[in-house]
Amino acid sequence: MSKQNELDRAAGAALRALREKACRSQEDLSIEIDMDQSTLSKVERLGPSAVGWTRFCKVAHALGHEVEIVFHPAQQEQATSPAGPASGRRR
Repeated sequence: MSKQNELDRAAGAALRALREKACRSQEDLSIEIDMDQSTLSKVERLGPSAVGWTRFCKVAHALGHEVEIVFHPAQQEQATSPAGPASGRRR
C-alpha cells in the first residue's frame, strides 16, 4: 500500500472514531449532511481521496471538528536549530 493510501485510510479511520465517540450512526449522520450512507462509509474506509477534501471536511464539521493540515520539517531538518545551521550563536 502506498504512503498516500495509508494516510487517506488513517484520516478516514480518525473520522470513524470521531463519529463513534459522538455515538452517531452512519445513517443519522449521512441524513444530516445530505450524503448517501454508502458514501459516508467510503469516506470512513478510504479517506479524503474517495470523495474529495470538501466532502471529507463536511463530515468532520458535522462532528464538531475541523480538518487542519500541518506541515512539519522532514526528520533530517529537525536535527538542526530552528534558524538553521547558522543560528547566530558563536563559540
